[in-house]
Amino acid sequence: LGPWTLDLGPWTCPMPLRLSDLGLWTLDLGLLLFSCSPSMGPTSSTDARDRVLVSGSIREDTVWERGKDYVVVGDVTVEQGATLTIQPDVRVLFKADTEDDYHGLIVRGKLIADGAPPSDSVSRPWTLDLGPWTLDSPGIQFAPVHLAAQRDFELREEPGSWKGVWFAPSADSSSVVRVVRIEYAQVGVKANRCAVRVEQVEVVHSKDVGILFNGSSWGEVLGCTVRENGTGLRFELVKGGEIRGCVVEDNRDKGIECKTSSPEIKDNLIQGNGWGMYCSYGASPAIRWNTLVDQKTGAMGQFRDCFSEITGNLIVQHTGDGIVIGQAGYAGYSAPRIGGNNLVSMSDGYAV
Repeated sequence: LGPWTLDLGPWTCPMPLRLSDLGLWTLDLGLLLFSCSPSMGPTSSTDARDRVLVSGSIREDTVWERGKDYVVVGDVTVEQGATLTIQPDVRVLFKADTEDDYHGLIVRGKLIADGAPPSDSVSRPWTLDLGPWTLDSPGIQFAPVHLAAQRDFELREEPGSWKGVWFAPSADSSSVVRVVRIEYAQVGVKANRCAVRVEQVEVVHSKDVGILFNGSSWGEVLGCTVRENGTGLRFELVKGGEIRGCVVEDNRDKGIECKTSSPEIKDNLIQGNGWGMYCSYGASPAIRWNTLVDQKTGAMGQFRDCFSEITGNLIVQHTGDGIVIGQAGYAGYSAPRIGGNNLVSMSDGYAV
């Protein structure tokens, strides 16, 4: 049988079909059949992959190629005017063999770290019925970019083993961080007085903060998983932006912290943190349609001149308080607008 094409409506899949005689029929479709949702689990660093040692400044457009390990033996800095593209299924391993090994990826130019496949290659799950044979494909899998630390060629599972991905004020606002797993950094992603979009990124085990925006005009965190960090997400002196569709769980101090910032925070699942959300120093976010479950201290704290809008949230809190308003600042008082929330099971604390 020669090559053939499977027409799935908006998707057309060419199939180089090969038949082999193994007593019966064997169908080799020449396709990789993977899950459509991102696979973000940790990957062993002992696989047989090409390794490339990197450090220093990147001054011209550079590509880190799919399927390779890039071992960072000194800070890597993407300079202004240059673009670093990190392809899917790349592992960036920051050397952490000694106490002097403390490296990071510093972006002054443009970073494209994207573990998602091209949009024209994404397929939906499908089943092909060939009589006695049924062929199933759950679609095409994302191959996340993986950034972590290594010691003696093994992943180093210690928070703060490397700096993180840090964007400088001169970083290009069209930088992309998407479908990336970042673990055991000091601060997973830090944007300092610049605008960055962080999408479908998993940040785990950061020593200080998972995702930090500081002094930016805006910041977007969309569909991310942020867990088991010091603080999950922190917006500080950020004029706008959005935190949407994220899972923020089991962070030691705060799930989402908002200082002197006004992002829209909506449609997130926030559970098992110290504080679920903590707003202070004139913060005025719009907090809408989130689900907050069993934080250790309290679901929401509104302190020092906060004027948040808190509407339509579901708060389930078996210990600690629901919404706490207090500690008026030196220049005024906290007066959030609260309405349409559902507060459940406040058996060991106040609802508001």
